[in-house]
Amino acid sequence: MSSPATERVCEMRWRGKQSEALLDATNALCVEGAFRASKTTICLWKEFNALKTYPGLRSILCRWTDDATLGLLRPVWRYVLDLAGEKVTWNGVEGYDEFSNGSRAYIRGLKASEQTSRYAKFRGLTLSRAYVDQAEEIPRDIYQELKARLSQNNFPHQIVISPNSVDEGHWIAREFP
Repeated sequence: MSSPATERVCEMRWRGKQSEALLDATNALCVEGAFRASKTTICLWKEFNALKTYPGLRSILCRWTDDATLGLLRPVWRYVLDLAGEKVTWNGVEGYDEFSNGSRAYIRGLKASEQTSRYAKFRGLTLSRAYVDQAEEIPRDIYQELKARLSQNNFPHQIVISPNSVDEGHWIAREFP
């Protein structure tokens, strides 16, 4: 009978544009590309690395709706955590994964149930980072308001979006020419 492993090593190799995205430290990053181009995967690894590197960091991982966030994005996030051998504690009341170093990844959709409380899903959070998967689905004002939430003191700030390719008239094409 074999004994359980005492160490787990996860080695990821990224090349080209994916490697550039992983290392990018600009305030706003758009990882745009075709379907199945591993945009979500690279962006989640980017968030994971930041959460591990900076104890106490706060990030939000999101899509437009709660259903898409919890049903599509969170399982991929859990897979990344599993590959890394990272154990987190889920806080179901506030909707975040907490790392042993005190970092938190809030996981929620951005779409509020009422127009009068349009930004309610993320207002009140003090964040260092934000990752928006399928960002072509969100309105520009939501993106701008979320970007303005990146105010956690003593941490680097970055918003990362990963849309599928958009038309020239889309707000993402204007924001990231």
